[in-house]
Amino acid sequence: MAFPFFGKKLPPPPKPPRLKSTKLKKKAARVRKAKPAERKGDMVLAITHLKSLKAGLSSMNQNILSAHKKHDDLKDDLEILKRKFEHLRKNTDLAPHAEKLENVNDDVSLAHEKLLEFENKSKKIELNLTDVGKKIRLEITKLQKKGAEELWLMRSMINDVHNSIAKLKNTGEKDIADLKKSHSEVHAELVDTASELHSKIDSIKVADKAQDTKLSKTEQALAELKKADSSLKGLCDILHSDLASLQGEAKEVMSTFRPATLKKLSSSLGAVSSAVKNMQAEQEETLKDFGKVTKSLASIDRRALGIETESQKTQEMADDLSKMTQDMKAEITEARNEIIDMKNRFNITLNSSSEMEASHEELKQRLMELERKMNSMVDLRSSVNQLNNTASEMQSKLNTIEKTAVKTFVIE
Repeated sequence: MAFPFFGKKLPPPPKPPRLKSTKLKKKAARVRKAKPAERKGDMVLAITHLKSLKAGLSSMNQNILSAHKKHDDLKDDLEILKRKFEHLRKNTDLAPHAEKLENVNDDVSLAHEKLLEFENKSKKIELNLTDVGKKIRLEITKLQKKGAEELWLMRSMINDVHNSIAKLKNTGEKDIADLKKSHSEVHAELVDTASELHSKIDSIKVADKAQDTKLSKTEQALAELKKADSSLKGLCDILHSDLASLQGEAKEVMSTFRPATLKKLSSSLGAVSSAVKNMQAEQEETLKDFGKVTKSLASIDRRALGIETESQKTQEMADDLSKMTQDMKAEITEARNEIIDMKNRFNITLNSSSEMEASHEELKQRLMELERKMNSMVDLRSSVNQLNNTASEMQSKLNTIEKTAVKTFVIE
């Protein structure tokens, strides 16, 4: 809200500072590479930083109250000075210099009016600062709530990931147990088949030596079956090729061995193949779940980066407010020193007024002192103008803060 004593239209608020694209990319990359514990630490640091900003704002309000108290003291000193000046004018014969004294009185009245005007401006500035402080505290509360929600969401996502990993681990252990069981069954079937092959070979040797060629093929098939059995123990991922080779070899000896045994062996190998396919499907689902988790973590990284940017903007605004408060305090201190100096000079004039009739030189000195006081009043008027300019600059900055506060603290 603009003050009524401002004649000119305030300039538009400056745009909030933006980080360079390279710097933003580096920070985003750093957040993406960080572990969940580090992301949680960054979130805690951001919340701590916002709390420190809140503490700085309360300290700034205390400084403003102290400045108002000093302004009240200056006002009281000015009233005392004015009464002493009236007493000096009534009890001292300064008719030749009445016009100068009237001018001094007018300057004192003008300074009093300026101080009253400055007091009103200070009250309005204090109200505006209070409104801005409320908005900042509200936005800080919103940021804290959003940070807590982000932390809760991150914890829930991490718990979901752990649960998924545990589930996959249990499923994998079950599949491995099934594979081991199937492997043992296949191994038993192979042992039975091997024993049967040996018996068949013995019977073929006794029955007919003419079957030597067929026997050599049978021994070759038996060697290949033993080789497949040894490969099944350590290479479950190539079961398809081994099963295909076993099925091919099984077809060659189909006419010699029992069909029921071969059928049972084929069904066991088919069960192993289906178990491997199921494990591959579970692995694909696991990869999809990890892809979803990666996307969610990237969204959390972007939100954390937005919180960091808003914290920087809040820090800059707090620094500007602190600087304005220090400038205002310096101006009030300077004005108080000027009034104290005037008070001392008027006290000297009051104490020496009884001796003005006895010495013309002393009267000239009094006149010179009055001229110095007039110069002091001119300086005081200049100080009041500087205070007005400072108040104008502060109002402009407050308007800028008021227009950009909500936009600055809302996280997209």
